[in-house]
Amino acid sequence: MAASGIAPRHTAGQAGRGGSAGQHPGPPGRRAAHAAAGKSHAYQRVQLALWFSAIFAAAVATRVKTSSYLAVDLGLEGCLLAGILGGYVTGLLSGIIISIPAMLMASC
Repeated sequence: MAASGIAPRHTAGQAGRGGSAGQHPGPPGRRAAHAAAGKSHAYQRVQLALWFSAIFAAAVATRVKTSSYLAVDLGLEGCLLAGILGGYVTGLLSGIIISIPAMLMASC
């Protein structure tokens, strides 16, 4: 204890709970677990985008193939829903894939 009766605080170079300064206290494998979880989340987002794209791109292709607009075209709503559920990357990827049938038929 210091002369004033108050315990000294840790200096700037020392950590409060052991270990070196600036490190996050916790199990050593924690960063690896977070990195692995981030990869699985990315895979799940791409998988969700592909599922939405398969369903809604079929509706867009049906609308493009028919001579009238009687078929249901939910391309915009599909990529919006994918973006709400999976995030902006999922919505962007779904929107790009969903628009491919319309882009291909417009060039013919």
